[in-house]
Amino acid sequence: MEEYVVCPNDSCNYLYRFNEAEKCKVCTATIFGEKCGEELGYDKRLAFAKHKWCPHKVYYCIPPSQWLRNMFQQAKFVKLFYSQKKVSSDSNVYHDIYDATIWKEFSSSPLNPSVPFLSDPNNVALLLNVDWFKPFKRSEYKVSAIMMTVLNLPREERFKEEWTMVLGVIPGPTEPKGNTNTFLKPLVNDLILLWDGLPLHPVGRNIKAALLGISADMPAMKKVTQLLGHKADYGCSRCLFQAEREQLTRGASGNISYLTSSMAPPRSREQVLAQCMEYQQ
Repeated sequence: MEEYVVCPNDSCNYLYRFNEAEKCKVCTATIFGEKCGEELGYDKRLAFAKHKWCPHKVYYCIPPSQWLRNMFQQAKFVKLFYSQKKVSSDSNVYHDIYDATIWKEFSSSPLNPSVPFLSDPNNVALLLNVDWFKPFKRSEYKVSAIMMTVLNLPREERFKEEWTMVLGVIPGPTEPKGNTNTFLKPLVNDLILLWDGLPLHPVGRNIKAALLGISADMPAMKKVTQLLGHKADYGCSRCLFQAEREQLTRGASGNISYLTSSMAPPRSREQVLAQCMEYQQ
C-alpha cells in the first residue's frame, strides 16, 4: 500500500510523499500559473512537550499490479481467467465485452500490430470505475472509491467483491473542484509498467495489462477526464455543441437549452490532446 499527503486545497489536490510534505510543509504546486501555498499539515502537541507533524489529508492506494499479483496466487482466479471466452456468433449482437470493437482493436498491440496483446491469453484487460458517495446518512461528507475490474473473467464473476480491486479512496469532505488527475497519477504510473509487462504470474510468467475503459456516471466521468460538466457552455464530451443559456445568467446558473437542428462537429483526438497540454501548462 502506498500513502500520500494531499494538498487540502480542493482546486489543487497535489500529492506528496510523507517525507516531502513534512519537509516543505506548504504546497509548492502551480495552479493556473500561481503557487498554491496551502498548508499541508499542522504540529500536534504530544506528551512531555513533544510535537509531531500531521497532515490534513491522506490518500492511500494499492497499485493494480499488487492486486493482480495476489489474484494470480489464487487457483480459483487462474481457472476463471483462462476459462473460454463466450463470443457472439452474430456480428450484430453484443453479448459481452469480447464482442466489442475495443476488445478486437486490442487483440494486437495498438502501437505494433504484429505484437499480440489480448490474443495472448496471459495478458489482462482492465476496467476502471470511479464514483463519489456519502458514507454517512446524516452528513454531507463525500469520498470517492477508485476501483478496477478484470475483464478477462466471465461476466457473472468479474464484478464480485472477491475480484474487485479497491485501488484507493479519495478523501473528503467534498468532491475535488478541479484537479482529480493527481489521485490517478500513481495508478497511471503503475499501468505504464503493466503495459510493458511484470512477472506477476506465480510461475514467473510475464503479464501485461491495459486499461480498456472507464465506467462511471456523468459527473464522475467528467472529473476523471478533466472535462467541464454538463451545465457548461460546451458540456458535451463528444462534440463541440454550444448550449444556449438564458439571458443575464452565467456559469451553472439559469436555464440551458440543448435543442439544435443540426449536429455539431465532433471533438477530435488532436483537439483534446492539445487542450490537455494547454491545461498542464
